[in-house]
Amino acid sequence: MADVNVYDSITVTDFSQQTNYLASVYDAVTLTDSASMFRKIAPLNERMLLPFRESLTFNGEILQSHDRTEQRIAWRRGIPDKRFMIKIILENAEQINRFESKVHSRLKESWAFPLWQLAESHTGTITAGDPSITIDTTYAGYQINGYAMIWQDRDTYDLVTIASYNDTTLNLTKTPDNTYTGTKYIMPCVSARCLGVRMNWMQDRAIADMTFREERVNDVIDFAADMVYDNKVVIKDPPISTTNRIDYNYNPDFAVLEAGTGLFEIVSNSDYNIVTQPYTWQCDSKQQAWELRQLLHYINGQQKGLLIPTFRNDLQLSQSVGSGDTEIYITNTVYEYMKYNDMRTYLAFRPTGSDIIVRKVTDINPVSSTEDRITIDAAPGDTFDANDYLCWVDLCRLSGPTVNMEWYMRGKCLISTVLTRIKIYNDPAIEFSAYDEITATDSAERIIDVGINENEILTVQEDRTVSIL
Repeated sequence: MADVNVYDSITVTDFSQQTNYLASVYDAVTLTDSASMFRKIAPLNERMLLPFRESLTFNGEILQSHDRTEQRIAWRRGIPDKRFMIKIILENAEQINRFESKVHSRLKESWAFPLWQLAESHTGTITAGDPSITIDTTYAGYQINGYAMIWQDRDTYDLVTIASYNDTTLNLTKTPDNTYTGTKYIMPCVSARCLGVRMNWMQDRAIADMTFREERVNDVIDFAADMVYDNKVVIKDPPISTTNRIDYNYNPDFAVLEAGTGLFEIVSNSDYNIVTQPYTWQCDSKQQAWELRQLLHYINGQQKGLLIPTFRNDLQLSQSVGSGDTEIYITNTVYEYMKYNDMRTYLAFRPTGSDIIVRKVTDINPVSSTEDRITIDAAPGDTFDANDYLCWVDLCRLSGPTVNMEWYMRGKCLISTVLTRIKIYNDPAIEFSAYDEITATDSAERIIDVGINENEILTVQEDRTVSIL
């Protein structure tokens, strides 16, 4: 995306072939009353095959220690890099030639990548020049000064720009050039760069594999968790499994020292094993997919932990539990081997027909050769019978920085991840630095050390107050 300096002189020609700039809040742009800014952007109007992959890659690093404490570092403010891997179908020689010509002349440009997974069908009439479109815009991520596409077929489409929107309406800056009747699709577009094209010819047909990377990273905010415990998000629903099993991997995390002869030596790298497990979400609507995207942005990829119940019959009660009890008794399965530790410290009651009840373990002690006592931080608030089962709840983070979303229909996707168990932790307190970028409301006061000498000249705009220390 081109950067515009406040002193640049911009000449605009051929308005019909160009669309709006996306202006960042940090851009310094001055326009006259009648001026507008446009730039060329390549439309992707060809048919896209399903399924296709969207990947979110969080830029960060994890530093490990022997006791399994982690320092997790996030760059780019924890906002992921987004890529799309798609297939375009070209059905005859004419379509192949047209596509090749576009790739030849425009591959190096920015592309308006249509988010087909978020498209809404539209059956009303849209007239050329209409300043607004009535359409459901929820859970789609439309952006002011962003793009949208109206698509009826590969030859009848429009790329428009958005002045403002609400849940039911798109108000347009650049209006459509075509008039539409019947069924058509309307979807948001993002500005992206094509990283490469691979063509696979089959006589007079071809499939083009294309990879795009979104130009600007955008955060997805306003996440609201269904369940939170101990200031951590609880995933209260079991994962789906496409193989009828969930495979856990236990890595002892040690090094083998040997010279190739005689005995060898084992040296442990940490106090605990590395335990990983798969977790797959299935989203059946745009809303579910959007809320999961919000969750992934909220945890910043690998930066924050999630409480993940095993949903297995891990612990069997040996005595009934009252609603006010904070000590529960189980058959002897824990203390003899695991004892109380800071790696596995949450469990869940599973009342019939209700959500799980998560509690934190504060101690484990043996009562007899057949019974252990577990102390929890708060009473369950419900009663449970002897022989009922509880499950462990593990604190986990994403094992890797990349999350893949496989879109198999509009609004429907599978998200498969691998999770790694981590130790309990508290979120760090954030202390603002003098160099941090802090945005204040209209009524807030900001005191800034501007670092000027007494003989320097300080210019203050009319709408700004500056205090000098």
